[in-house]
Amino acid sequence: MRLAVLDMLMATKVLPPFDIDEFNRAHAGDEDDDDRDYRYRDEVAGALLDIPVTAEQCASVRELVWEAGGNEVVYAIWTFWDGETDEFRIESLEGIDTVLPDLESLSVGDGAVSDLTPLAGCAALRRLSLRGGGAVTDVGPLSGLGSLRKLQLEYQNVRDLRPLAGLTLEYLSLDGEPDADLSPLESLTSLRTLRCRRMCYTAGSEAPILRRFDNARVIEVLERRGVDVEVR
Repeated sequence: MRLAVLDMLMATKVLPPFDIDEFNRAHAGDEDDDDRDYRYRDEVAGALLDIPVTAEQCASVRELVWEAGGNEVVYAIWTFWDGETDEFRIESLEGIDTVLPDLESLSVGDGAVSDLTPLAGCAALRRLSLRGGGAVTDVGPLSGLGSLRKLQLEYQNVRDLRPLAGLTLEYLSLDGEPDADLSPLESLTSLRTLRCRRMCYTAGSEAPILRRFDNARVIEVLERRGVDVEVR
């Protein structure tokens, strides 16, 4: 996660950008130039992780986005990374509430985060997106996040949505979650948008989630309330 924080601090000009060309010139002759762009470079990762960062600088971070394939520090470390390996996958959010006390938006793509407990202390969090990886099963730690308005839990393994019932969510995406019981969503009077989509589907076929529990009725209730629902 430290790489993600460094990437954001550089993107927002809180820290100067990491000059990979200058680094390469300073380390010329240390390795085969034909090889370095096609592998994970420990020496570059080490140089990045050694950059000093103050608590004040971290406190300036309001948004953290880690898509791996879309972050500059990734290509500084591995120029031609193809996304097929796990070197850049975030596996833990431990300490995020302390390091980023004013975080309002967190987006992690294709992560391996399973424990959301560290987010319980992120009182300012308004937007949370965890996409891919299938590691999240328990959303209980989110139950006290009164500021949370947008939640994307896509291609995880969430079944029990009851911890979300007391939130003031306006947008909820449960793409790739065909076995979730949607009944707790009836209490989300603030909900404006709901997405429950499959990655692969046949036009006209019934969405699997509608055959589970009492979900078809819940969807009807939400639609009558004016919620923009997309289920497929």
